[in-house]
Amino acid sequence: MCQASNFAYDPYVTGIIGSVIASFLTLVIIHINKTIRKKCWRFKLKAIFGEQENDPTKLILPVFRIREEIIPFLKSNGFPNSDFPLRKHDGSLVRSEKLLGNCDTRALKYVSDLLSNKMNIKPELVIDEDLLKDLDLNYIAFGGSNFYCSYLLDNDNNPFFHTTGESIINRKNRNEFKIDYPYDYGLIMKVKPDNLPQKIWIIIVGIGETGTSGAAWYLSTHWKEIYHEFKDKEFGIIIKVKEGIDGSADIVDKVTK
Repeated sequence: MCQASNFAYDPYVTGIIGSVIASFLTLVIIHINKTIRKKCWRFKLKAIFGEQENDPTKLILPVFRIREEIIPFLKSNGFPNSDFPLRKHDGSLVRSEKLLGNCDTRALKYVSDLLSNKMNIKPELVIDEDLLKDLDLNYIAFGGSNFYCSYLLDNDNNPFFHTTGESIINRKNRNEFKIDYPYDYGLIMKVKPDNLPQKIWIIIVGIGETGTSGAAWYLSTHWKEIYHEFKDKEFGIIIKVKEGIDGSADIVDKVTK
């Protein structure tokens, strides 16, 4: 006679085991899905910004300096720290020879967060005057007063947009965009220079203070649409943004080769 098995089927125990296995498989699937999604993000972002591992993009800000003719006036009127009388929230005064624009730094944060969070890189922040006009680099430059933005906008090899200081003009269809209160305009432009074909230059420029920060916000939140529209091509995009509200930015013009 065969000896009866000591194992007794317990549906409660079996259910627990099944739940544990299902939970484990769910976690594995979620992890795989996240990994695939991140790789997909990096692939798309590399198409826009280029490879980063061996040649990371520099984020370039312009600086502002106090006008030299103002210093004697400040000193003659008894201003403390008259080389540059900046005031903190607590009322104390500080001296500084360089200033960064609020909208430029906000624009920088949008793009820096995108690159660090989605591409897992640490972009390098630099000041335009510290680079000594070196062009052999990948960069994203912010602000109309930035040397690297001005250089690209004034370059005849740029086929997309140029500025007059008060407006942005489409070189192809001659569309012109200027401050239309309460709206500002911003430009996102990507170019691969003919003499440095392995480099990618991107500029983010505003007509009106919110133009720069609004354009950077649009790039950081709508990069997927930008990828699907242009892939790795050069392009120029104009956004319209309500003054003081970066999140209101929306595209109004675009051009590519």
